[in-house]
Amino acid sequence: LSESWIARLAFFAIPIFGILVLGQGLVRLGRALLNRDVWSKAMASTYKEHTIVCGLGKVSTRVTRWILDLHEEVVVIENDPNNPFIAEVRRWGVPVVIADARRPEVLLDAGITQAESIVPCTSDDLMNLSIALEARRLVPEIKVVLRMFDVQMAANVRAGFKIHTAFSIPELSAP
Repeated sequence: LSESWIARLAFFAIPIFGILVLGQGLVRLGRALLNRDVWSKAMASTYKEHTIVCGLGKVSTRVTRWILDLHEEVVVIENDPNNPFIAEVRRWGVPVVIADARRPEVLLDAGITQAESIVPCTSDDLMNLSIALEARRLVPEIKVVLRMFDVQMAANVRAGFKIHTAFSIPELSAP
């Protein structure tokens, strides 16, 4: 040992601090692996040329399944953490981000900059339009498939905002 008291203190303190830092890192890693939200965001950040489905109901669950059947990658954004469809979609291996899809940081967490398309598919026309416009603001060339209930609004949005496809469910189901 050195004669200096500072060197002796460092000799004993550095290994103790190293063990504490290593322990803290292991705890953080364990939390990240067990926290589905963090895991979903991490998985979504690795996807490229994927589709983002916003909202998780009967229609959007079917849309997600169809996309998976085409062997494409999907990320789902759902606002309600108690939604009963979340467990089913996660069993399919789809990352589900629990957050409001209208917020730009949520779309970025879902990998909007690397995504090929987005499908705002909630039961609220204005929310779907808001999500589509925010996605278009972040990535101007992204393909948008928009679910709308109002037939006239779907036609106006399709023409006015250059949305690739705006489907009105009543218009499709009526024939």
